[in-house]
Amino acid sequence: MRTILTRTPSDNYVDPPERTWLPGYAGTLYAAGTLMIVLRLWLRLTKQAGALGLDDALTVGAWFAGTMFTIDCFLAAIDFHIGRHVWDIPLTDFENLALLSWLAEFSFLITGACIKISVLLFYRRLVKDTYDPRWRWAVIAAIAFTAAYSIAFLFTLIFNCNPTEAYWKSFDVMYAKSYTCVDTTFVNLLAGIFAIISDIYAVVLPCLMTRHFNLATGQKVALNIIFSLGLLVVAASAARTYYFYGTTTDRLV
Repeated sequence: MRTILTRTPSDNYVDPPERTWLPGYAGTLYAAGTLMIVLRLWLRLTKQAGALGLDDALTVGAWFAGTMFTIDCFLAAIDFHIGRHVWDIPLTDFENLALLSWLAEFSFLITGACIKISVLLFYRRLVKDTYDPRWRWAVIAAIAFTAAYSIAFLFTLIFNCNPTEAYWKSFDVMYAKSYTCVDTTFVNLLAGIFAIISDIYAVVLPCLMTRHFNLATGQKVALNIIFSLGLLVVAASAARTYYFYGTTTDRLV
């Protein structure tokens, strides 16, 4: 094993280089997502796209959690300098950044769980009148899997440190309480893998289900193309897991 020593650049708290794209990026995605949800609810309320259901309630829940995540992004970028190099961030900001990170992880898990279960419930609507109960059980199994691992990782996040507040307060040099925290490197990797598995399941399942639908070939192809767009989510989830895991582990050189 070879250790590489690097020199940390001098800090610059006055006019450091800083990336400022995050608020605009997050705000644009949030506005687009909000518009889509409002349109969906309007179509449901006016009976143009079926009746309101539990899947809609979960979508609204995901919107609230996504709102929390977006606010976290704004606060981290505008008030606590997340766009700077780490050595250019004032030490007094680290506790707040750790708290925002904890809240972002919490809201991210809730958002993902609500959206995935909402989509799976929509699939359940598609197969509720089919003759083959295997599809219904396949959807129910996917919902149970998504709910189970999401709840497990939420509890892991809450009890990662004892007391929980040590997750962020330990960055304060004046924090004098005794605490213990668990290394979550493997847990984060496992959470990413489970998310990828559930994403792939959510893409493959409707493609298999629609094979038995009495639709024209062109309509089936178009429908499968739409469902297959979910592979973009799978790719993004895989890339996030890979790079996040890479930045939280020491690599052997």
